Amino acid sequence: MNICLIGCWDSKGEEYAYLADQLSQEGHELWNINIGVLGVCHKTTVGKVDLSIERLIDRPTLDKLRRQKVRTKAMQVFRETLPHALELACSALSFDYVIGMAGSTGTPLILDCMRALKAQQKLCITTISPQLTPTLLYGDVFMIPSICDIAGIHNPIFIALVRFVCHYLSNDYDALGIAQWLQREMGRAKEKDLLPYLIEFMRKLDVFSSLEYNQEKLVGITMFGNTNECVERCMVQLQYFGYTPLVFHATGIGGRVLAYLVEMGYLTGGVLNITMAEVSNWVGAGVFAAPPACLEAPLKKGIPVIWCCGCVD
Repeated sequence: MNICLIGCWDSKGEEYAYLADQLSQEGHELWNINIGVLGVCHKTTVGKVDLSIERLIDRPTLDKLRRQKVRTKAMQVFRETLPHALELACSALSFDYVIGMAGSTGTPLILDCMRALKAQQKLCITTISPQLTPTLLYGDVFMIPSICDIAGIHNPIFIALVRFVCHYLSNDYDALGIAQWLQREMGRAKEKDLLPYLIEFMRKLDVFSSLEYNQEKLVGITMFGNTNECVERCMVQLQYFGYTPLVFHATGIGGRVLAYLVEMGYLTGGVLNITMAEVSNWVGAGVFAAPPACLEAPLKKGIPVIWCCGCVD
């Protein structure tokens, strides 16, 4: 199959490279587009990008955004300019599938860009809660909840998601059944608590057996775009000492999934609650809220925990 991978290869280059390698091993032909403001940063992505951001955005604008180092500003500018630029650059191309992966900042941009690409089907692995997707007008895109943040290729949940995507593209019977269940149940869950559905999704992906095998070395971390650099440095140190970080996007459901895994004994290595946006959202009745009980879960289990006031504004 002819597959296009589109996303921010600057912040998620290692993850995109891993997905690309897995798809290539399945015999698929890939055409990769980088829409990350910083370009290609990770060594594993060298030579894998076919259409770079430098060919889509004029150089003065790109240099200005890079100097400002404000990712949200770059995403805003890109949403206004990239879809049209992609439509022109890819007018002669047609794909079987277009696949993207992103967090809360990158998902709207990827969905906008996907509309400019011609494909039989479009998939987006995202941290954004299905409760919020109506505001994104995602149309014909199959939205796959990432459960945890898309950060780190040793994360058992991310590995299971990549395996699911590969099986889905190969028309595997079980994967197609999971996809149908996911589309049906997540549609119903928009007005309900998502946690039971995500737990069932993890069960269908056979995530829990991997978590149970590695539980003593798993450390849960919360992250947003503005705490990304801090979290990445923590991940390097944790991996150096033999731990596997599980990063969760602090979107409300992320904190609840993290707390559930702690309560069930899957994360015994500890918790780094670096991004406490869910607390401020709870206080201010925001859309990314998680109850205070999520903060108490590590204390009740007696595992190490560190709290930092990241993104509480």
